[in-house]
Amino acid sequence: VDRNQETGPGPLAAEDAWYAGLPQPYHPRNGPLRSWAELALVRGVSPEVLSRLRPFATALPEDNVRVNINTAPPEVLSAMDPRLDEATVQRIVKARATSAFARPASARTAAGIEDMDEATLDRLFAVSSGWFRVRVTAEVDGALRSTEALVQRSGGQSKVVYLLPRRGPNIVGADSSAPGRLDDPGLLGGPLR
Repeated sequence: VDRNQETGPGPLAAEDAWYAGLPQPYHPRNGPLRSWAELALVRGVSPEVLSRLRPFATALPEDNVRVNINTAPPEVLSAMDPRLDEATVQRIVKARATSAFARPASARTAAGIEDMDEATLDRLFAVSSGWFRVRVTAEVDGALRSTEALVQRSGGQSKVVYLLPRRGPNIVGADSSAPGRLDDPGLLGGPLR
């Protein structure tokens, strides 16, 4: 997702040269992912990884989206910074259950996050949400229809970014650890409408 051709650290870091050597070569995005399906094109992202990420992640059309510290699941909080270990995350969850944080930096005192400064917490987290993934399944006379939508809220207004209608039940593998299939358009994000 970076905007250059410099291979970053780590054994799975890759740029044009690696992707060009694939049996079906392609260029990496070199920018924010535009759909969930693009994540499947990233080196090291397997169907199992996609299935495990699906309940917690989506592709958004903007950079620097902060995570809502008042609502994020523990798995997301702990992924934000290595200093947020399991014990610290549990303190955050316990503190916010009593009273929502008015500012991300409020978690520093309430959860005892001694080794993170307020500026870091404010950079990583927000106290409200602007993006929502909505999934609905309806049944009429035994026929199932489902829809997934990505909704953005900004300035008191909401807009649907994409809408993915499907026949049948809601998205396969979206809420379980069972690996989904890469050919399932719902799991991968499907066509944008």
